[in-house]
Amino acid sequence: MARTVRDPSARERIIDAARRAVAARGISGASMRVIAAEAGVTTGFVTHYFAGKQEVMEAMLDATNAAAARRVAGVIATDRPALERLHRAAEEMLPIDPERREEWRVWAAVWSDASVGDTLANHYRDGWLGLRQMLAGLLAEAQEEEQLDDEVDVEYRADRLVTVLAGIGLLAGVERPERARQLADQMLAEELAWLGDTPPVR
Repeated sequence: MARTVRDPSARERIIDAARRAVAARGISGASMRVIAAEAGVTTGFVTHYFAGKQEVMEAMLDATNAAAARRVAGVIATDRPALERLHRAAEEMLPIDPERREEWRVWAAVWSDASVGDTLANHYRDGWLGLRQMLAGLLAEAQEEEQLDDEVDVEYRADRLVTVLAGIGLLAGVERPERARQLADQMLAEELAWLGDTPPVR
Protein backbone atom coordinates (compact mmCIF):
# COMPACT_ATOMS: atom_id res chain seq x y z
CA MET A 1 0.00 0.00 0.00
CA ALA A 2 1.32 3.44 -0.91
CA ARG A 3 2.44 5.71 1.91
CA THR A 4 0.84 9.05 2.68
CA VAL A 5 2.63 11.65 0.55
CA ARG A 6 3.41 14.65 2.70
CA ASP A 7 5.89 16.22 0.31
CA PRO A 8 5.29 15.40 -3.39
CA SER A 9 8.60 16.99 -4.37
CA ALA A 10 10.48 14.60 -2.07
CA ARG A 11 8.66 11.65 -3.60
CA GLU A 12 9.57 12.86 -7.09
CA ARG A 13 13.20 13.19 -6.03
CA ILE A 14 13.22 9.54 -4.98
CA ILE A 15 11.60 8.49 -8.27
CA ASP A 16 14.20 10.48 -10.25
CA ALA A 17 16.98 8.86 -8.23
CA ALA A 18 15.50 5.42 -8.87
CA ARG A 19 15.41 6.09 -12.60
CA ARG A 20 19.07 7.09 -12.62
CA ALA A 21 20.01 4.07 -10.52
CA VAL A 22 18.11 1.62 -12.73
CA ALA A 23 19.53 3.17 -15.90
CA ALA A 24 23.06 2.81 -14.52
CA ARG A 25 22.81 -0.48 -12.58
CA GLY A 26 19.71 -2.34 -13.70
CA ILE A 27 16.81 -3.40 -11.51
CA SER A 28 18.79 -5.78 -9.31
CA GLY A 29 21.59 -3.25 -8.76
CA ALA A 30 19.19 -0.46 -7.81
CA SER A 31 18.76 -1.42 -4.17
CA MET A 32 16.91 0.78 -1.71
CA ARG A 33 20.29 1.79 -0.30
CA VAL A 34 21.58 2.75 -3.74
CA ILE A 35 18.43 4.71 -4.51
CA ALA A 36 18.60 6.52 -1.20
CA ALA A 37 22.26 7.43 -1.77
CA GLU A 38 21.44 8.67 -5.29
CA ALA A 39 18.68 10.86 -3.83
CA GLY A 40 20.92 12.07 -1.01
CA VAL A 41 18.61 10.73 1.70
CA THR A 42 18.46 7.80 4.10
CA THR A 43 16.72 4.50 3.36
CA GLY A 44 14.29 5.41 6.13
CA PHE A 45 13.36 8.52 4.19
CA VAL A 46 12.62 6.39 1.13
CA THR A 47 10.46 3.93 3.06
CA HIS A 48 8.49 6.87 4.45
CA TYR A 49 7.15 7.39 0.90
CA PHE A 50 7.30 3.85 -0.48
CA ALA A 51 6.46 0.53 1.14
CA GLY A 52 9.36 -1.22 -0.56
CA LYS A 53 11.51 -1.55 -3.66
CA GLN A 54 8.69 -2.97 -5.79
CA GLU A 55 6.60 0.13 -5.18
CA VAL A 56 9.54 2.39 -6.01
CA MET A 57 10.16 0.49 -9.24
CA GLU A 58 6.52 0.71 -10.30
CA ALA A 59 6.39 4.45 -9.59
CA MET A 60 9.68 4.97 -11.43
CA LEU A 61 8.48 3.05 -14.50
CA ASP A 62 5.13 4.83 -14.52
CA ALA A 63 6.89 8.20 -14.37
CA THR A 64 9.24 7.21 -17.19
CA ASN A 65 6.34 6.03 -19.34
CA ALA A 66 4.35 9.18 -18.57
CA ALA A 67 7.21 11.48 -19.60
CA ALA A 68 7.47 9.77 -22.99
CA ALA A 69 3.68 9.73 -23.40
CA ARG A 70 3.50 13.48 -22.74
CA ARG A 71 5.99 14.17 -25.51
CA VAL A 72 4.09 11.99 -27.97
CA ALA A 73 0.73 13.42 -26.92
CA GLY A 74 2.07 16.94 -27.40
CA VAL A 75 2.87 16.14 -31.02
CA ILE A 76 -0.46 14.41 -31.60
CA ALA A 77 -2.38 17.42 -30.24
CA THR A 78 -1.14 19.74 -32.99
CA ASP A 79 -3.25 20.57 -36.05
CA ARG A 80 -0.80 19.18 -38.61
CA PRO A 81 -1.78 16.36 -40.99
CA ALA A 82 -1.99 12.94 -39.36
CA LEU A 83 0.96 11.40 -41.19
CA GLU A 84 3.22 14.30 -40.32
CA ARG A 85 2.21 13.91 -36.69
CA LEU A 86 2.96 10.19 -36.94
CA HIS A 87 6.50 10.96 -38.09
CA ARG A 88 7.01 13.42 -35.25
CA ALA A 89 5.45 11.11 -32.67
CA ALA A 90 7.77 8.28 -33.66
CA GLU A 91 10.73 10.63 -33.57
CA GLU A 92 9.88 11.59 -29.99
CA MET A 93 10.63 8.00 -28.99
CA LEU A 94 14.09 7.87 -30.56
CA PRO A 95 17.08 7.62 -28.18
CA ILE A 96 18.72 10.76 -29.56
CA ASP A 97 19.56 12.70 -26.39
CA PRO A 98 20.68 11.83 -22.84
CA GLU A 99 17.16 12.01 -21.38
CA ARG A 100 15.70 9.61 -23.92
CA ARG A 101 18.69 7.26 -23.79
CA GLU A 102 18.15 7.06 -20.04
CA GLU A 103 14.50 6.16 -20.65
CA TRP A 104 15.55 3.38 -22.98
CA ARG A 105 18.04 2.02 -20.45
CA VAL A 106 15.22 1.91 -17.91
CA TRP A 107 12.90 0.07 -20.30
CA ALA A 108 15.65 -2.39 -21.24
CA ALA A 109 16.39 -3.05 -17.58
CA VAL A 110 12.73 -3.70 -16.80
CA TRP A 111 12.35 -5.90 -19.89
CA SER A 112 15.32 -8.05 -18.85
CA ASP A 113 14.34 -8.33 -15.18
CA ALA A 114 10.55 -8.42 -14.92
CA SER A 115 8.84 -11.81 -14.90
CA VAL A 116 5.89 -12.37 -17.22
CA GLY A 117 2.68 -11.53 -15.41
CA ASP A 118 4.22 -9.71 -12.45
CA THR A 119 3.16 -6.18 -11.60
CA LEU A 120 6.23 -4.49 -13.02
CA ALA A 121 5.89 -6.40 -16.29
CA ASN A 122 2.26 -5.30 -16.47
CA HIS A 123 3.28 -1.64 -16.05
CA TYR A 124 5.88 -2.12 -18.80
CA ARG A 125 3.34 -3.70 -21.14
CA ASP A 126 0.74 -1.02 -20.43
CA GLY A 127 3.20 1.71 -21.39
CA TRP A 128 3.88 0.13 -24.77
CA LEU A 129 0.20 -0.59 -25.37
CA GLY A 130 -0.49 3.10 -24.77
CA LEU A 131 2.08 4.11 -27.39
CA ARG A 132 0.71 1.56 -29.85
CA GLN A 133 -2.81 2.93 -29.41
CA MET A 134 -1.59 6.47 -30.07
CA LEU A 135 0.13 5.41 -33.28
CA ALA A 136 -2.82 3.33 -34.46
CA GLY A 137 -5.07 6.32 -33.81
CA LEU A 138 -2.89 8.53 -36.00
CA LEU A 139 -2.95 5.97 -38.80
CA ALA A 140 -6.75 5.78 -38.57
CA GLU A 141 -6.90 9.59 -38.74
CA ALA A 142 -4.71 9.48 -41.85
CA GLN A 143 -7.24 7.16 -43.46
CA GLU A 144 -10.06 9.54 -42.55
CA GLU A 145 -8.06 12.41 -44.07
CA GLU A 146 -7.55 10.27 -47.20
CA GLN A 147 -3.78 10.41 -46.75
CA LEU A 148 -3.62 6.66 -46.35
CA ASP A 149 -5.36 3.89 -48.28
CA ASP A 150 -8.35 2.34 -46.53
CA GLU A 151 -6.86 -1.10 -47.17
CA VAL A 152 -3.90 -0.42 -44.86
CA ASP A 153 -4.13 -2.49 -41.67
CA VAL A 154 -3.51 0.25 -39.11
CA GLU A 155 -3.30 -2.20 -36.18
CA TYR A 156 -0.57 -4.22 -37.86
CA ARG A 157 1.33 -1.12 -38.94
CA ALA A 158 1.17 0.28 -35.40
CA ASP A 159 2.50 -3.03 -34.04
CA ARG A 160 5.28 -3.00 -36.59
CA LEU A 161 6.29 0.60 -35.86
CA VAL A 162 6.39 -0.04 -32.11
CA THR A 163 8.57 -3.09 -32.75
CA VAL A 164 10.97 -1.05 -34.90
CA LEU A 165 11.17 1.65 -32.24
CA ALA A 166 11.88 -0.96 -29.56
CA GLY A 167 14.67 -2.44 -31.66
CA ILE A 168 16.20 0.98 -32.26
CA GLY A 169 16.07 1.68 -28.53
CA LEU A 170 17.87 -1.55 -27.67
CA LEU A 171 20.47 -0.94 -30.36
CA ALA A 172 21.19 2.51 -28.92
CA GLY A 173 22.33 0.89 -25.69
CA VAL A 174 25.39 -0.62 -27.36
CA GLU A 175 26.21 2.05 -29.92
CA ARG A 176 27.97 5.39 -29.65
CA PRO A 177 25.39 8.21 -29.35
CA GLU A 178 26.23 9.70 -32.76
CA ARG A 179 26.05 6.28 -34.44
CA ALA A 180 22.80 5.49 -32.62
CA ARG A 181 21.29 8.75 -33.87
CA GLN A 182 22.33 8.00 -37.45
CA LEU A 183 20.91 4.47 -37.34
CA ALA A 184 17.72 5.64 -35.63
CA ASP A 185 17.06 8.29 -38.27
CA GLN A 186 17.78 5.91 -41.14
CA MET A 187 15.77 2.98 -39.81
CA LEU A 188 12.76 5.07 -38.89
CA ALA A 189 12.80 6.84 -42.25
CA GLU A 190 12.92 3.50 -44.05
CA GLU A 191 10.09 2.06 -41.96
CA LEU A 192 7.88 5.06 -42.64
CA ALA A 193 8.75 5.30 -46.35
CA TRP A 194 5.67 3.23 -47.25
CA LEU A 195 3.51 6.17 -46.11
CA GLY A 196 4.46 8.10 -49.22
CA ASP A 197 5.11 11.80 -49.62
CA THR A 198 5.35 12.94 -46.00
CA PRO A 199 7.96 15.13 -44.26
CA PRO A 200 11.21 13.25 -43.53
CA VAL A 201 12.26 12.63 -39.95
CA ARG A 202 14.84 15.21 -39.01
